[in-house]
Amino acid sequence: MKIFYLTLFLLLGNIKTTLAASLVPTINYTGAVTQRPGYMEMTTATGARSASILSQWLKTPLGSYGTEGSIITFNLNPNFRYEFEWQFETVERDKDIFGIWNGKTFTTLATGTTATLPIANTTKRTSPWLKTTITNTQTLSLVVMDTRDKLGTSMVRIKSFNQIPEPSMVVGFVTVVVVGMKFKRTNNSRGD
Repeated sequence: MKIFYLTLFLLLGNIKTTLAASLVPTINYTGAVTQRPGYMEMTTATGARSASILSQWLKTPLGSYGTEGSIITFNLNPNFRYEFEWQFETVERDKDIFGIWNGKTFTTLATGTTATLPIANTTKRTSPWLKTTITNTQTLSLVVMDTRDKLGTSMVRIKSFNQIPEPSMVVGFVTVVVVGMKFKRTNNSRGD
């Protein structure tokens, strides 16, 4: 029985290591993107790129969405689901947006009205921490844009970006472990 558990431990360790290596997305960015303790920050502030530069980056026209902004792009394994946790902060209630581009479709996740929580002693408002799940995409770009006047600053904080195991994978793995344990017990009960 000890050999079975050692084999199972080593097998799981190899699977975990192999999966971890294949699940690490590559990240590229343009504009005002900064790594902060505990999160990545992207803004429409100094360092943001014009809509034309962002359009070239994504190879799709973004001029109808805004005037300038920043992008973080993740290259992913399309066979997995991913979840990221984010927060949108702005001073402009109706002018800036945060969205995602999956290579085919731009989806708006937040506007100024999403930022419902006031920040003390400022005119800024922030959203609660929100989670978004993405499936079946090889490339995902997070885009924050100033939609009109380049005056107010908006920012997005990305606290986490994780691969989520598919429920069928977990059930299949548990089934293999249980069947393996049952098989070993049957063999041991015969005096093996």
